[in-house]
Amino acid sequence: MNKLDIARNALLVTTVLLLIYVLYKRLINILHKQHIQTDFPELGNSINWKGDKLASIEVKLEQPMELEIEVFNTNSDLITSIGKRHFDAGQHQFDIDMSGALAGRYYYKVKSDKQQASQYFDLA
Repeated sequence: MNKLDIARNALLVTTVLLLIYVLYKRLINILHKQHIQTDFPELGNSINWKGDKLASIEVKLEQPMELEIEVFNTNSDLITSIGKRHFDAGQHQFDIDMSGALAGRYYYKVKSDKQQASQYFDLA
């Protein structure tokens, strides 16, 4: 066996091991997502306007967890935050006062210990 054959075999073994690793990681990721799907705040189309610049965000929780909600502008500057608090399972509503904010697009992020979800909204 010459050096070229050894190099080819080494490359083949490396490729097979890499493929096995990637498939394993994908399988773990899929199983993990299925496991924590109910362990995550469901946002949907969850922003409602109560007034000119008073927004309400609704979050549905399948089980108790700690959440933090943050609002950012398009420059990723933090506008306001509802600090990390523990919530029971069920529907929750958070009021966000945007009276000091200029018109434009904003993003809100709902974070738990395991995941996060974000949505955008436009402020007129």
